[in-house]
Amino acid sequence: MPNQEQNVFHQAIQEGEISDHKTQVIEDTIIHKDSVYQNTERKPVLMVQRIPVLSFWGHVTKMKANKEFESWFQEFSQGLTKKHDEALANPSKNRYKTIYPYDFNRVILKRTSVHDSEYENDSDFINASHIKGFDGRKSYIAAQGPITKTVGDFWWMVWQEGIECIVMLTNLSEMGKMKCIQYWPDKEDQTYGDVTVKMLGNESFADRIKRDLQITVSGKSRKVTQFHYTAWPDKDVPDTAWSLVEFWKYVRKNNAYGKGPVTVHCSAGVGRTGTFIALDIIYDEACDTGHVAVMKCVETLREQRVNMVQTVNQFIFLHDAVAETLGFGTMPVFKKQFPDVLRHLMEEDERSGLTRLQGQYNMLRQLNLEEEESNMSVYSNDDGVQSEIIWLPNLTERDAYIAVKQVDDETLLATIGKRNIKWLIIVDSSSPEDVLVSIGVNHTKTVAGLDITCKKKEDLGAFERSQFYITSDGRKEPQKLTMFLLKTWEESNEVPSDSHSVVSLLEDFSQHHPSPSELNPVLLYSRWELNRCSLIYILLNEKERIRRDGEIHVLRTSAEMLGRSRALLPTFEQYDFIYKCLSADDLQDSTYENTVGVMREIL
Repeated sequence: MPNQEQNVFHQAIQEGEISDHKTQVIEDTIIHKDSVYQNTERKPVLMVQRIPVLSFWGHVTKMKANKEFESWFQEFSQGLTKKHDEALANPSKNRYKTIYPYDFNRVILKRTSVHDSEYENDSDFINASHIKGFDGRKSYIAAQGPITKTVGDFWWMVWQEGIECIVMLTNLSEMGKMKCIQYWPDKEDQTYGDVTVKMLGNESFADRIKRDLQITVSGKSRKVTQFHYTAWPDKDVPDTAWSLVEFWKYVRKNNAYGKGPVTVHCSAGVGRTGTFIALDIIYDEACDTGHVAVMKCVETLREQRVNMVQTVNQFIFLHDAVAETLGFGTMPVFKKQFPDVLRHLMEEDERSGLTRLQGQYNMLRQLNLEEEESNMSVYSNDDGVQSEIIWLPNLTERDAYIAVKQVDDETLLATIGKRNIKWLIIVDSSSPEDVLVSIGVNHTKTVAGLDITCKKKEDLGAFERSQFYITSDGRKEPQKLTMFLLKTWEESNEVPSDSHSVVSLLEDFSQHHPSPSELNPVLLYSRWELNRCSLIYILLNEKERIRRDGEIHVLRTSAEMLGRSRALLPTFEQYDFIYKCLSADDLQDSTYENTVGVMREIL
């Protein structure tokens, strides 16, 4: 983003006011009259609102509360509204009936030779459309996912149009149906029509894959990067907008979209594709003008390709993604800049009277106001004591942690044995009667059919570290369990008594264990409240992020966690404590002491 755009955006942040659901949003209204549609059911006048960037979250909250999204979505043009004769003349090149590019802006293939074998076809048609970016500064190609007959056409389009960035938003198969053929090689070079494609390397994450490719035509080669997002179901939306926004940021950061148009495709090239392109356009608009106009953007896209942003759920999701991108900023901050960022967050906002950090937490608690389906298990024992168990992700695995509240000894030990738990953190001061606490060194207790022997105990001041061997009749080898017990969090306190006790435990923990995985998850246990586990969980994730990337991203970790359960992180005091821990000198990672970079937006 150019410096001038940054200045406009930052000025909007400094001068604007973040709205809550009670704020009256002041908007410009534009009447869009100059489009003609063949759909006679559509209203002739479309109202388009331009919303100030920092009022947008309040606008979305109001729309949700009043259930206005469905009625606004009906305002869009529906179905094919312009000539599409070339698509009708090439039925075998279209995946879906009625999803066609318009003649006026379709990508026209310009052949330099005749394809051989299965790719032989002299047609200049491909199901792909040229799409204009904001203010004409950037262009896109919205495309259907390749089918067997069009793979050669697809790669010729990539070559012909100078494309360096491909964004793929579908899996090859979903719900047992083929959505897109694999159009790239795994290892060996593959020739598709006139284009030879070579895999240079790939990098995989929990919900995305980056593939570096080289394409060659007539002895000339260039590199193409494919960014593949794997967590978006067809005609639906991802679990949280954070996942897509982070993918979108990753694409911009790692590619800057290259020199040619950005090619975006899903299966049909309208729903997911339209949502991604709209997000990118709206972000550029916000940076340039300090306002966003989602309705106008979607309608403009639909004038260029049929049914872009295909469903009302995708339309709502687009608003969530825009709000979370512009209202919060999902960019992490370098560890080196974090003290300056924290000082800024602790300053009082003159309009609200709250610190910026308090405002950030308040906005965080408003995310996804509708109650989400949770993966939390809740049950009561014979004494009426309620227990809770929930799975949580780390940076690369979906279920790397198990958070548990107040289970009896037999259930706790059975979970440890069944899940092959090797790392246990008890986050609050435990009773001497707790089974693992009560076992002396070189003593054994039998619980839930497991023989538990304590091999070592170390009192490290603010916490204890103990090692156990667990055996049973069905085990060939003993299971090793390392337990960390925090001693500074009493039942009556909202947070531990001091941040350095938590930091010292985290440092010791990270020195003794590898990164957690779904095969060997870390168990976080609290005798009193599950939300206590969430505080330690966020710090563990951020510690891993610091170690891996030299960055901190509390907002993303917190938002993804709240997507699993709204009961977690219930107070600002806990959120504030997380930042205090992260600001402690003990968490500085010397690997990144010389990191150079510009502080990224955290609000």
